[in-house]
Amino acid sequence: MPIARLLVLVLGLVWTFPCLAQGYGSYFQQALQATASAPINISTATTTQIVPLSVGIPIYVVSWDVVVSAADNVTFEYGTGTACGTGTTALTGAYNFAANGGLSAGSGSGVILFVPPGNALCIVTSAGAQASGRVSYAKF
Repeated sequence: MPIARLLVLVLGLVWTFPCLAQGYGSYFQQALQATASAPINISTATTTQIVPLSVGIPIYVVSWDVVVSAADNVTFEYGTGTACGTGTTALTGAYNFAANGGLSAGSGSGVILFVPPGNALCIVTSAGAQASGRVSYAKF
């Protein structure tokens, strides 16, 4: 192989690696691990703040689970104000659970719900049934 051709090949590989490294940024965000968890312990039809807001800091939910004692609709949302009272945006549709129903999502490694900076994570329940569970998340 001529030396010029080998040189072009080597230089091509060297210049390619920085481009590949830039693409890994989104992969590492998706592989985020939980740094904290918050309990879900609700027994009324209400909107409850699960993770408080931090100014300028997003919330990355990596897993959650919930079980209800009686029929209930459960929705995750984010917003500002007391118990996400203002600027609310739904993160999920309403999960319609039968009595003793439940669901879990996420493995604890990878973002499944994203709350933009300056918002709190809340859960909305539609019945006076006990809803129990947890949310695992990271904030930075």
